Amino acid sequence: MFQIILFILKILGILLLVVLAVFLLVLAAVLCAPVRYRAQGSFHESMTGAVKATWLWPLVSVRVFYEQEPGFAVRLFGIPILKSGKKSREEESADAAVNGAPEGEAGWLEETDAGPAWEEETGGDAFLDPMDADAGDDMILSAQELGGGGNSEDAEEADVQESPDGGRAAKKKKKRRKKEKKKKAPGDGDAQKVFFDRLTETFHSLKDKVLELKDKKDRLTAFLTDEENRKTFCLIKRQLIRILKHLIPTRLKGNLVFGLEDPYAMGQALSAAAFFYPLYGRSLILNPVFDETVIEGDVQIRGRIRAGVFALAALRILINRNFRRQLKRIIKGK
Repeated sequence: MFQIILFILKILGILLLVVLAVFLLVLAAVLCAPVRYRAQGSFHESMTGAVKATWLWPLVSVRVFYEQEPGFAVRLFGIPILKSGKKSREEESADAAVNGAPEGEAGWLEETDAGPAWEEETGGDAFLDPMDADAGDDMILSAQELGGGGNSEDAEEADVQESPDGGRAAKKKKKRRKKEKKKKAPGDGDAQKVFFDRLTETFHSLKDKVLELKDKKDRLTAFLTDEENRKTFCLIKRQLIRILKHLIPTRLKGNLVFGLEDPYAMGQALSAAAFFYPLYGRSLILNPVFDETVIEGDVQIRGRIRAGVFALAALRILINRNFRRQLKRIIKGK
């Protein structure tokens, strides 16, 4: 019985070791096996170009090309598994042409000459019902009472004449309304007070913003001048330079003729090209043309990209304790 248990444990251990070995092999392949790419383009009367990338050749290969129209192809062990979707797009356009407008759209566009149902039932003179005349008069009178100007004054005079106590209550009511209007109407002193209040509020808000900006500036200056932060910046700078060097193509070859009609823009373009001359000077030939807008030539590029370079750079940055501390502060919003 004990030997059987040992045998089972031995088999499980072997299986775990096999799984671990496969995982490490796949991880090493992903990190160390480069993705190789090749690109070539031709710029003459018409533009053509193609880009091909392979990984663990011939395991996976992807090709993107442009020859009068764009297309792509994906191959696995040399077998095409995905191609350009030109046919599917044509089928979709044909279906859209056959189907036409969506359902229900023509229904609401059809108009009829028949009027609303309530007009047929009540007739065209439904609003001239004599039973509603009194209600209409009441509505007109209430609107006049609520309105301003001469209508309200006429209504107040009518109240004075019709009141049984000689119009004393109506006169008091009239005086009270005039006082309220005088209180509501702002004078010159009130307008000046409102203006100065707004000016004071604007000044205080600007003062708060200036103080807030000054505080942010002080914190940013302290952050940039800190010795630990400067070391972290240098570490990040070194890793970025290493990544950029890795991304530079290993081979560049071509002959390019370009020109711009504007002399100033042409001078700016040549200045930018001279800045990058150490990168392409031995393999790419540039032929500038002045007083004419033109671009022609043939270019070929070849290079490789390893995921391990990016992973190693990220690991070196994450190991830095100060970087992790600052990253936590940024995430927390402090």
